[in-house]
Amino acid sequence: MEILRRVEHLSRPPAAFGASLSALLGEPLYSRLQEATQRRLQWAEYLYNLNLEPDGLCMPASMMARGYESEVLQRIVWPFIIKLRDAGVQSYPEGPGKQLIKSGEVQKRSMTLGDFALYLKNDEGMRKHASAEFNVEAIWRDATWVAHVRNEAVHNLAFDRALADRLRREIMRPDGILSRLHPKVGQSY
Repeated sequence: MEILRRVEHLSRPPAAFGASLSALLGEPLYSRLQEATQRRLQWAEYLYNLNLEPDGLCMPASMMARGYESEVLQRIVWPFIIKLRDAGVQSYPEGPGKQLIKSGEVQKRSMTLGDFALYLKNDEGMRKHASAEFNVEAIWRDATWVAHVRNEAVHNLAFDRALADRLRREIMRPDGILSRLHPKVGQSY
């Protein structure tokens, strides 16, 4: 029976995992995720289901982390950048270090999950903007941890399956870390 289940999984394209992800995350949360997030999670689930080895989960973990990063970008970072640009801000933040906006241009090199976590932790402007809708403290901690796991997956070929499993448990559930990016799920709009 296990062999038949594996063969069935191998013949399914990543997009076919949308229904199982909806069941894992709950339809209210899954339906609110950005399309890019859904697609990355579908790929992660596809790759996760292909792998039976104890140390071959670098790609699924990386894709799960990219899905989370995509959602943070769309729910928190881009709305903040749009607000700054609408206000005519040419450089943000001012001073040394990585900037989100420099000379009026969005800086792609400052657009990683690790950077988002640092901005959410240390930048008062972003914290204030995001705190109107989100639990900023929880999200920057989540983003820091997911960025750490992603870095482990990318830079450590002997990436531990237990860490990949934990990442999957933290992301792929209705009350997991993605739910903090959609605090109104379960509430009436």
